[in-house]
Amino acid sequence: MSDYNISSYMMTMQNGFAKDNKNESAGRLLLETISTQNSVTVDVDAKMISNLRNRKTEIHDAIKTASTRTEVIAKTVENFETIVVPKLNPHSFADSCERLIAIMDSDNTVSDNTRINLSTIYQKGNIGEFLARSFLYVINRQNKSIESPVEYDDIPLLSEVNNECPLCHAPLVKNIKGQSIKKYSVIKIFPDNLSSSDVTTFTNAINPPKRVNSNENKMTLCEDCALNYEIVPELGDYIELTKLKQKYVSAYQLQQKLTTLNLEEEITDVINALSQYNGTGSSCSLSMDALTIYKKISLENPLLKHSITNEVLTYYRFIEDTFSQISSFQLIATEIRAAFLEMDRQNKSQDEIVNLLSNWIIQNTGMGTQYSTASHIIVSFFIQNCEVFYEIS
Repeated sequence: MSDYNISSYMMTMQNGFAKDNKNESAGRLLLETISTQNSVTVDVDAKMISNLRNRKTEIHDAIKTASTRTEVIAKTVENFETIVVPKLNPHSFADSCERLIAIMDSDNTVSDNTRINLSTIYQKGNIGEFLARSFLYVINRQNKSIESPVEYDDIPLLSEVNNECPLCHAPLVKNIKGQSIKKYSVIKIFPDNLSSSDVTTFTNAINPPKRVNSNENKMTLCEDCALNYEIVPELGDYIELTKLKQKYVSAYQLQQKLTTLNLEEEITDVINALSQYNGTGSSCSLSMDALTIYKKISLENPLLKHSITNEVLTYYRFIEDTFSQISSFQLIATEIRAAFLEMDRQNKSQDEIVNLLSNWIIQNTGMGTQYSTASHIIVSFFIQNCEVFYEIS
């Protein structure tokens, strides 16, 4: 989903202008409809335009303040009609206008009244007023990007592209003070904001998925690549992204299949070895409070949560059935619980505890390091099975 802000407004309008009004000149032309007025004293330069386009800064306070005054509003509308409209490309400006409306429609922070009022002005053919009113509205909205943690639902899409932008290969996640921060956006490969003519062109090239709101039609890109594609989606980019999606999905599915080969046998080997473990006589009560993984893994650990969830979904029943065939499950569970409690008392992080427990299983069963993956999966089983971790408040 594109945000409706000054960045998306300027980038959308680029294709609406003639060739001599692209990029910096387009941004300057738009901003100077208000910044050059007598009551506003703001110099528009290349750095300001670049920072606004890249969502590094907000609109200058003087421009925001001036935009609320009646005489400035009227003069801005006049400037759009007399200065901006004559520079529009007669062949492409309608696409830009429709994209502005589509971005507003997809941004649920834009009020229904605003969308309706601006769309009505456009439908009446008042192009200058539509662009001016849209511009005056957007310069009063937040533009600067806010750092936010990785979202749990995005992890399968990040895994699919190996946490790397498939177009420019920039990393999609940044670790800041132990927290995984988003450096990506999730785009729809078949975009929402296509003009009616582009919908036909894109569909004729490659049919979109039947469920355009599902992960079948989504991909994670770095913020810059995502912004460029969402604002001005090109047919060539659509075809490339569709083919990349097919490639990544096939590779991911193959990887998932390969990881299951022989693992069930290895898990059985580890469990059988665990069943021979006599324990140390640890006495501790088992947790009987069954909780979902979502309630036990910290929000600061989205990748850990994703891996454990996948392992539980894939192997839980198999491990449960295998354990049901041995008599020492209660002892094993008690020992796992005791090991966890000791690590927790030492204030180990959740990542450290999972790795330490996995190594503990390897060491105490005498299994080789080639069984590390199977051991990790067994730890995930005990996390789901209540012995490891507490509910997060």
